[in-house]
Amino acid sequence: MSFRLNPIVLNDDGSLVNTQMSFFSSYSVLSDRYKRDLQKGWAGLFRTLIMPYIDENPYRVLYSERPCRSNVPVNVLMGAQILKLMKSIPNDDDLREKACYDLEFRYALCCENYEGAPFSDNVLTRFRRACILHYIDTGEDLIHETFDSLKDQFVKLMEIDPTLFSIDSTMIDTWAKDMNRLELLYVNNELMIRAITGVVTRKREPKTTTVKHNLDMIDGQLKFASAPDESIGNEQLQAFRKEREIEIQRAKALLPEQLHRYLDISDKNIITYHSEAPYRDRLNAVTGDSSVLLSFCEEHTEYQAEPYYQTFIRILKEQCKEDGSGTYTVRGSGDGMDSGIVQNPHDPDATYREKDGEKYKGYVTGFTQSKNADGETLVMDYNIEKNNISDQELGTALLMNHAIPDPETRTQCVGDSLFNSDAMQQVATKKNIEIINTNLTGKTPPDHCADHQFDDGGNLTMCAGGVTPESTKLNKDGSCTAKFNKEDCVSCPYSEQCRKTEQVKYNSLKTSTKVKDRAEQIRSRNTDEFKELANFRNGVETIPSFLKNKYHAEEDRAFGLAAKKLSVGFMYIAINVTKVVQFAQRRVESALN
Repeated sequence: MSFRLNPIVLNDDGSLVNTQMSFFSSYSVLSDRYKRDLQKGWAGLFRTLIMPYIDENPYRVLYSERPCRSNVPVNVLMGAQILKLMKSIPNDDDLREKACYDLEFRYALCCENYEGAPFSDNVLTRFRRACILHYIDTGEDLIHETFDSLKDQFVKLMEIDPTLFSIDSTMIDTWAKDMNRLELLYVNNELMIRAITGVVTRKREPKTTTVKHNLDMIDGQLKFASAPDESIGNEQLQAFRKEREIEIQRAKALLPEQLHRYLDISDKNIITYHSEAPYRDRLNAVTGDSSVLLSFCEEHTEYQAEPYYQTFIRILKEQCKEDGSGTYTVRGSGDGMDSGIVQNPHDPDATYREKDGEKYKGYVTGFTQSKNADGETLVMDYNIEKNNISDQELGTALLMNHAIPDPETRTQCVGDSLFNSDAMQQVATKKNIEIINTNLTGKTPPDHCADHQFDDGGNLTMCAGGVTPESTKLNKDGSCTAKFNKEDCVSCPYSEQCRKTEQVKYNSLKTSTKVKDRAEQIRSRNTDEFKELANFRNGVETIPSFLKNKYHAEEDRAFGLAAKKLSVGFMYIAINVTKVVQFAQRRVESALN
């Protein structure tokens, strides 16, 4: 399809500029009163605040440059995807029906003049797939670009202050099944054999019977009488089984005999669950099958071009080790297996991580949030990565991308103790951002350490008692060792709290700028400003609740990092759109009152 822009320009009454309203549209038959109700409701606010500001130009690369049938407008597809999340619509079929029969949806999407549904469920699927493939090929996240363009408009509308923002992260588990090592290796072999032969082992059979419902008089009452018809579907079932048998025989002729069992639909459950053979014997048998399958692929190099081949090799080498003769055996606990190994062949990007005593398999998302003078918040940025990277790495990337209107303006970033590292501090210093940690862990330094003075190189120039050290020395870990006269330490008011080391001639004190910064943070925790910042930081916890409880991010069947970036990106857009619509509704209500 070729790309066509669909600019949305609205009149004061919410109607489209330069568009003749159809006399037969469902909107035209409404009275003026109901039209005003529609304009003041969520549909009218979505129509005026969201649809005109969805930038379609970045999506031009997804379509053909040749003249052909034009595309369904991108802003309609994006708006429909946002409404799908906001209104908790479970699937694309229900969304298409809403866009076809529900006047509020049609009005919100500026489609009240369309005849029938403005799109099909297949169009939405193809659009999402095109965005994912574009990201895989180019690394360009079109959904994040739409998030940024809408966010810029929302910041102006809500008067958000970007010089104060909170930062947090949350784990998003994959929907893919948890597998033990035996099942993982078995499914790995099965998927590679499917790629070679084209045989889907666990393909569902068509139903053998259907039920006819007829109205009939039963016991003097009109009821439905259910009568199964055994003839319907039997021919289809027999044809399916015959075709399947032909496929299996063809596959057996192609594969080594040792691998024929992977074509049996019941073999997986027998091997992984029901077999009484020792677990180690079953694991060694499946690993031996993997060695045979790898040798088969090396002999027939054309199968190495299959998309799944690289995943097959990756799982085999992560879970097994080669003994030098081409045979693979299962790795032991001391053979080196990190958190980046594949957890499920269907979702090879999902990784493993333990945090706060919990085990996670999937992805991690970080995000920032700012507010306006009335305390109304907006998500400013986000990212999604494999969950085996640290919160400090996520935070560093978010700090680098955070837009600051004026570099000379003091900007504050509020987060918990996990978002604090040397890399984050370097980025924060470069961008004039002050990092404030509301939950500090580890040892607490004495309060007077906040009054130590250091030069630019990290050397202690004067202690909290006002004494200049006799000598200083920088250590490899970035700390400083300073030596003081013992006589000066006797008269120091902080002598008892000071963590000095008494030596023969001098007293030695090991400290650093980190200790000073930490002491300053602890001292500031008792101020009203800090308490207000801590309350603001606590508000960011609503974002994980939105993602997991309202939008069901952990039940989303988006497998792979690219697909997860797209699905979670839509969720962040929906969060911001919900906040803006609620903000506008409150303004409308206050104006009416």
